[in-house]
Amino acid sequence: MQAYLIWQPILNSDNRVSAERRANEFTHERFTHYWDSNKATGDLWKDLLRLNETAWDVYVLYGGSAEWTTELPDPDLWFPQLQHATRARFEVVTKQLLREMP
Repeated sequence: MQAYLIWQPILNSDNRVSAERRANEFTHERFTHYWDSNKATGDLWKDLLRLNETAWDVYVLYGGSAEWTTELPDPDLWFPQLQHATRARFEVVTKQLLREMP
């Protein structure tokens, strides 16, 4: 399992320095951080997830069979913000995805 954290300037206080500072709060060998100054990834997620604005504070889960090409694959599960996710649903899907991994 791998986590990719993509930081982008959504709030007025968001910039590369603040993103690097926040990234220090989320350290793990499976975490990779990126800075997206143009919000390009947020706009891609916006379209895929059919949101009204640039996607931010979004949690997306993919299984090992997801194919990454020039288009984003449909996620197995996503939450617009973590507080909207129920722990039970998150655990069920995460465990299922882990079982499917080679």
